[in-house]
Amino acid sequence: MAAFRLLVCGAGSASLHVAQVAAADGRGETVGFFDPVPHALERAQAALPEAVGGDDYEALLKQTRPDVVVVGGPDHLHAAQTLQALEHGCHVLVEKPLATTIDDAQRVIDNAEETGLEVMTDHTFRYMHPWRETALAAREGKVGDVFFVQGDYIHDMWSYYSPEGESHTPWRIDLDHPQNILLGGGCHPIDLMLWAVGAPVSEVHAYSSKMSIPEFPSDDCYILSLKFANGVLGKVFVSSGCSGHGMGGGPLAVYGTEGSLWNGRIYRRGARTRQLAERSPGSTVGGHGWGGSVVDFLDVLEGKRENPITARDGAAVVSVCDAAFRSLSSGCPHEPVSFGQEPMQLRMSIGAQTVSALPAASLPATYEIRSIRSKDKGSWAKMMRAAGFAGWTRARIDEWLAAPERRDGSRVVIHEGQVVAATFATRNSPTTGALDYVAAHPDHSGRGLGRAVCLGVLNYLTAKGYTEVTLSTDDFRLAALKVYLDLGFKPVIQRPDMVGRWKRVHRRLAAGRSTP
Repeated sequence: MAAFRLLVCGAGSASLHVAQVAAADGRGETVGFFDPVPHALERAQAALPEAVGGDDYEALLKQTRPDVVVVGGPDHLHAAQTLQALEHGCHVLVEKPLATTIDDAQRVIDNAEETGLEVMTDHTFRYMHPWRETALAAREGKVGDVFFVQGDYIHDMWSYYSPEGESHTPWRIDLDHPQNILLGGGCHPIDLMLWAVGAPVSEVHAYSSKMSIPEFPSDDCYILSLKFANGVLGKVFVSSGCSGHGMGGGPLAVYGTEGSLWNGRIYRRGARTRQLAERSPGSTVGGHGWGGSVVDFLDVLEGKRENPITARDGAAVVSVCDAAFRSLSSGCPHEPVSFGQEPMQLRMSIGAQTVSALPAASLPATYEIRSIRSKDKGSWAKMMRAAGFAGWTRARIDEWLAAPERRDGSRVVIHEGQVVAATFATRNSPTTGALDYVAAHPDHSGRGLGRAVCLGVLNYLTAKGYTEVTLSTDDFRLAALKVYLDLGFKPVIQRPDMVGRWKRVHRRLAAGRSTP
C-alpha cells in the first residue's frame, strides 16, 4: 500500500505525469481526479482507472480524503485550489506559477506556515539537465563571483492557443483569464536565476508587445532587465508567438569573474571547455523535471529532506513578474514586493526545576566533557565549521569567550585531544541564561555528545541561579531539536507562523528522519 493518497486537481498532462511518477516511485497512489472539462475527465479515467473522477473539487476532497493534492489546472486557479486543499489538511504540490497575484501568493504562504503543511512549487526546470547543473555550478562558485545571468523562454505556443492546434487548451486564451506567458512560461528562467544567484531581485524594468498571435488575447513577448540585491544583473526574454522553440541562450546562462556557464558547458579562460556532467539522470519525464521534483516532494513528506521549492520560493517568482507588470504600466523600474517577515529562528525554554531532575550524561570511554582551555580554541573553531557553522575562527571563539559566563560555563567534549562537541553558556538577563551554538562534529554523531554539552551548560547556569534557560535554533536542525525536546525544552511561540513550523518539526521527527 502506498504511503500517500493523491488527488489530482486539474487533469492535464502535468498532473498526470506527477501521478505517473508517484506511482512508479511506489509511495504515491492517485485516488481521485478533478476537472470540469469532460474530455479531460475521460483521459484521466483512462490513465487512472482505479481512481474516482468528477467535476466537484470539494466533494472529491471529502470523498477521497487525500494526503496530497496535486494542483495542475489553469494558472489563475492555482492559489484558490491550493488554499482549499490546505483547509482539508492536505499537503500540496502546485504546478508553477504558485499564484498569479501578490495577494494570493501571500495567502498561500500564510496558510502553509500556519498549518505546518507542505506546499512545494513545482518549478520543474530545476531538475532538468543542463539547467540544474548550471545553477548548481553557479551556487558552488565554479565560475567565481556571478555578475550577470540571463534566461530565455522561447516557445511557439500556437498549437496551444489556436482552436485548430493539436494541443489546444481553451483556458489559455480565455478572454477573462488568459494565461500570461511571463507568469506561465517566463517563470522558468526567473526561478532558475533566483536559485542560481541566491539573492532576491531588487529592481525590474520591463517591455512587452503583442504582435505575433492574433488568437492570444494578451501580450506574447516580454523582455525584462533585472537587478539583484547583491548587485548581479540579469535579463529575461519570453516569446510565445515565435516560430520554433529552444533558440537563444536557453533558460539559464551564467557569467562569472572566473568563467561562464552556457548551454551545458563551462568556459574558463586558458582552459579547455567541458560539458557539465548530469547530476540527476532520469529526472526528465514528459519533457519536464517531474521525475526529480515528485520524488523530492515525497522525500519531504517522509521527513528525509527540506522542502526545496517552498511557497516563499514560488512567491518570489510571482513578485518579479508583478514588478514587471507595474513597470509596463508606468514605464519605470519597480521593486518586487517582499512577502512579510522571513521566518525567524525557533525559540525554546527550560526551567531550572526541570533541569534539576535530568539524569547525568554518559559518554563513551574515549570522550571527556569539561570546561574550555586555551589550547582547545583552534579545534573548537574547526569543529564548528565541520558542523555547518561557516566563518568560525580561533579569533571568533576568543570574542565569544570574553563574557564571564561564556568563559566559565561553556562546555566542550574532547576526543583524542580535539574538540568534537561544544556549546556556549550565555547570560541574557539576571534570571535567564542561554545555550548558544550547540554543535557536534558529524563524524561523531550518535554518541550523545550534543546532549552532554547541553546538560553541562544547563547545570552550570542553574547552579549560578538562573531560573530559565533559552535557546534559538533552525527548523532543519532536526537532530538538535530532538535532543532539546528530550531534555525537556518547550517551544516558545513568538509569531503566528511558528505554530505551523512546530507542527512540521514534530511530524518530521515522528517520521523518524533524524536521530541525535
